Amino acid sequence: FNRLVNDYPNMHGEIAIASNNSMIANEVFCYDDAPFAVAKGSNYLIGSITKQFTAVALLKVLEEQQLTAKLHVPLAQLDLKQDFPPWAEHISLHHLLTHSSGLDKISETELAKTSTNAPGLEFNYINPSYVLLGKIITELAKCPIAEYFAKELFDKADMQNSCLPTSGTAAELKKTMPELALGFEYSPIDESISDASICFSELDAAGGIVSTTADLVRWNVALY
Repeated sequence: FNRLVNDYPNMHGEIAIASNNSMIANEVFCYDDAPFAVAKGSNYLIGSITKQFTAVALLKVLEEQQLTAKLHVPLAQLDLKQDFPPWAEHISLHHLLTHSSGLDKISETELAKTSTNAPGLEFNYINPSYVLLGKIITELAKCPIAEYFAKELFDKADMQNSCLPTSGTAAELKKTMPELALGFEYSPIDESISDASICFSELDAAGGIVSTTADLVRWNVALY
């Protein structure tokens, strides 16, 4: 911790270190001029760490439905109600999971209608692949994805302070979750730009989970 403080004097956030399935250190760093405070036990938007939860959820629901063998099958051959473009004849769940679909994005929530490359040839990290996986999980699980995450992931890992909001903004969530620590970009010249306007419907299964450092330690214990 001392080295981190010396190397990053303006570090703002919380760090947890765990060993043998237990947290051995937990410290908060908050510099004086920060526009938003943090404290031990704060909730954070964990961003793309969400994707590992989505990957586990997909594999779990496939196993529950005895569909694990379908992981490498083209999406068009799965019994899904999704309205897929023609690329579904060649792209599998595995391609979406591993960012190797050959697709680009139209927006943060929508995949392109045509492929840029053949699937499996190139790594291209994009959020819409995981937004789509979230929709597929919802369909297979026959319940909202936030509910499935809560029941099958958070509860089973004893992650009592984690959730997947699917609507509203971070600022709206903070009204009911005052311990939510908003992230921000800071410049000594310009005003800070915060995460307050982030819309959870755009993050979804690609980056929408809210959690704590303690819960993430519990997740790693449960996962490994």
